[in-house]
Amino acid sequence: MLTLIRCLAIALLAMTPLVARAQDTVQLRTLDGSISVEGKLLSYDGHFFRIETSFGAVTLDGGNVTCTGAACPSDEDMVSEAMISGSAALLVDLVAPLMQAFAARQGYELQTTYLAERESLWVLSDADVTPERTIARLRVRASTDPGESDLHISWREAGRRTASDVIALDGIVAIVAPDNPSTSVTS
Repeated sequence: MLTLIRCLAIALLAMTPLVARAQDTVQLRTLDGSISVEGKLLSYDGHFFRIETSFGAVTLDGGNVTCTGAACPSDEDMVSEAMISGSAALLVDLVAPLMQAFAARQGYELQTTYLAERESLWVLSDADVTPERTIARLRVRASTDPGESDLHISWREAGRRTASDVIALDGIVAIVAPDNPSTSVTS
């Protein structure tokens, strides 16, 4: 009986590295499902996965793959978040149509949820992936100051630190080609 317990203990100790390695193993699959790579997750910096495969280290763009396995970052850690604030006119007349056009061009869905009188949440997602994958969340806050014309953005990229920037000051000038029939822009 004692020999059986020793044998089981030795077998468990011998299997421990295999269990640890299995927990580090991930599978990265392209969004269209055409390529699948499996290996030990070395790092994820918010943009790129680096995994050790039987062919060596491979780096893949995190925005174009899904990750399965115990070592994968959580879905929440892979979503970029941003806060855009500025004048209501700029947000409604410029930023919203730009985001809608971007979403349509990329094949994404843009959903708007109104949180308060001057605040909403835009969620950009890829519905072509099963399950649907959230790509970014943008909290949009319109300024209460009617004279406010600056447009600010602060963001937290997936897996990275928070940063902030001004994306427009005082005004934006529309420039068109000389042969364009539009000669003026109304506000």
